[in-house]
Amino acid sequence: MEADLAIPGDKGDLSNEIEGPLGEGSQFAMTFGYYAEGVVEGVSCLPPDWKLRARRIYSEETNGVTGVCPDVNDLCASKAVAGREKDWKFIKILSQVTQLDISELVKRIWQIDNVANSDKHRTEKLLYTKLEIKEK
Repeated sequence: MEADLAIPGDKGDLSNEIEGPLGEGSQFAMTFGYYAEGVVEGVSCLPPDWKLRARRIYSEETNGVTGVCPDVNDLCASKAVAGREKDWKFIKILSQVTQLDISELVKRIWQIDNVANSDKHRTEKLLYTKLEIKEK
């Protein structure tokens, strides 16, 4: 399992540094069972208002850093339009362990600005196929 980490203002240098000590195949990944993937903010396709629904994680243990976690439907919409096999696997597992709102997920896919409508339509069809559910 991976955790995508974006650092505000980073153009790629800091995200590349994350992957060495925390990335796939690292000692961290082998110890904890997940790895960090550094990403540049704005590269992921998310609905334009995703930050309004995001959860913020902040405590003494975060050493002044606030984690911003997208809402489950925004995250799955982003992964669905990326369309990699690992993304579909993630969505399928998540749909089995939580109440994923498929109609809301489809709505969020269609709200993403920088994805062509034909790709959104294909993604929606794949969503029903990959999750083995009937279209509404």
